[in-house]
Amino acid sequence: MEKDIKREALRQYFKYFKIWFIIAGILAVITIGAAVVHALTPKPVRGNGQEPTERVYDYADMLTEEEEQSLREYIAECEEKIQADIVIVTISESVEYDLQDPDLPEAFHAKEVGSTDWSTAMRDLADNFYDYNNYGYNKVHGNGVLLLDNSYEGQKGSWLSTCGNVYDYFGDYEIDQALYAVDDYIDESPYRAYKNCISYVTRTMEESQESMPMTFAPWILVGLVVALIYAAVNLHQNKAKDTTATNQYVDGKKPKINDTRDQYLRKNVVTRRIETSSSSGGSSHRSGGHGGSHRSSSGVSHGGGGHRR
Repeated sequence: MEKDIKREALRQYFKYFKIWFIIAGILAVITIGAAVVHALTPKPVRGNGQEPTERVYDYADMLTEEEEQSLREYIAECEEKIQADIVIVTISESVEYDLQDPDLPEAFHAKEVGSTDWSTAMRDLADNFYDYNNYGYNKVHGNGVLLLDNSYEGQKGSWLSTCGNVYDYFGDYEIDQALYAVDDYIDESPYRAYKNCISYVTRTMEESQESMPMTFAPWILVGLVVALIYAAVNLHQNKAKDTTATNQYVDGKKPKINDTRDQYLRKNVVTRRIETSSSSGGSSHRSGGHGGSHRSSSGVSHGGGGHRR
């Protein structure tokens, strides 16, 4: 008898929750398929022969020669990990007016920077430097990121320009965190600040690329957990119902009915204000890519953002 009841409870449970299992099954197939495709997809290879080999342009003399070389070596290691070019450029210029350094206009195509606004000028200078030097790990104007740091008094700040796969993975949140990595150490040690930024970009790109096939995994787990909890509660309730005997409410030969009633005493309403916040934070936050999306003067899709100090 008890086995039949359990069997019927399970049958009803599967009937009631079959849609959950169908959805979980579909998501599982999609996740497994995405993981297989991700594993079999070859990583981008360095296919750009037009870019310069230089990665550190210290126009503002923020670094020693030893620090420049150390950054070049570190960048080379990181580029292989994320299949993207990483470029560091320093200047000490009033970008809100005409650029003073005679070497900068040609390198940055500064004549094409048509804004005296700090953010727009820094953005255009960073994009131009990337585009006109043909940077891109896999192709011209392909995967890469460029950090432009300005040390001019009154106009200090940094701009991060993203392209290709970095553009796809870096949203506003990731761009902000990369710039905070510079802000944290720039006054103490520019070398440490730039290396900290490179480290953040590399780590975030690696984590993003590895986590892509698991997009649906949390939803599968949620569905299964909810379904199992429901099953356990249902089985427990059915078992409890089973303990009710036919003569439980019979006293002698007469039905025994307990007299129960609800007595209304008073009405008391309590209200509380619940604070909410729309902001998010923490290392687990992901903003989705394409942060600061725009097209450069040469028509290339870039992302980016800046912090003025």
